[in-house]
Parts: sequence; structure tokens; C-alpha cells
Amino acid sequence: MPILDKEFVIRTDGTINMPYLGSVKAAGKTFGQFERELQTAYIEKNVFKQITVAVKPGFRFYSVGGEVKAPARQTYSGPTTVLRAIVSCGDFNEFANRRKVELIRTSGEREIVDCIRARKDSRFDRDVCPGDAIHVPRSL
Repeated sequence: MPILDKEFVIRTDGTINMPYLGSVKAAGKTFGQFERELQTAYIEKNVFKQITVAVKPGFRFYSVGGEVKAPARQTYSGPTTVLRAIVSCGDFNEFANRRKVELIRTSGEREIVDCIRARKDSRFDRDVCPGDAIHVPRSL
């Protein structure tokens, strides 16, 4: 049987609509747990005698805007920080206020990052998560 590469999106209720299985809860499970659950379900329902299921995340993004050289939406490919995210957009431009960089979380929570302090001490450099936005304001 041919290898099928299908992409499915988790709905807001935490479920995925899978062929032959219908709605399956994915939220709260690790990739490995969800893979095993799907394999078992397909075999128990006699849809397949043998199947290998691989679950992986889709592309996730964060954005950097404001006073950077190349504002952009960036692909989140693993742990990164505010300073690394800004560097990935060409670094600050000459008008940037490096002391009041705003990190906007997907939850709406806002944090101010002093990037001058963060460059001196990495403890002040905040982690960036998928869906976050970084805004570098203009200095006065």
C-alpha cells in the first residue's frame, strides 16, 4: 500500500477529524501517545491490518515588527529568545528603542524587555513561543 502523507489541523475543541475514525481527541496528548492511539484505533476497527502513524507539528510562527531592519513573520523552529528573534530580522535599526521592546503573548499578556540589559545578562532575555509577537518601538 502506498505511503500517505496527510495534514490535519486540530480544531479549537482539541479534536481532529480522521478518515474512517471520525472525531478523535488530540488535545493534552504527546505526539507518541497520539500516534499509538491512532494506530490502535485503525487496527481495532479493522480499517488496516498494519499501519504506521507519524504525528508531527505543523509550521508555527512568531512575528517581529517595528524598528528592525527586516520586519517579518518567522518560522518557529525551536527554542528562541527575543534577542535571537530580533537578530533573525536583521537586528535593530538606528531608530529602535532597545529598552522598551514589547513581547506580546498569544494570551494577550504583554511584557517589556530591556534588550540592552538582556545583552549583558541573558537572564533578562525572554523566551519566545509560537504565536508570540515582538514589537520594537521607535525611540523619541
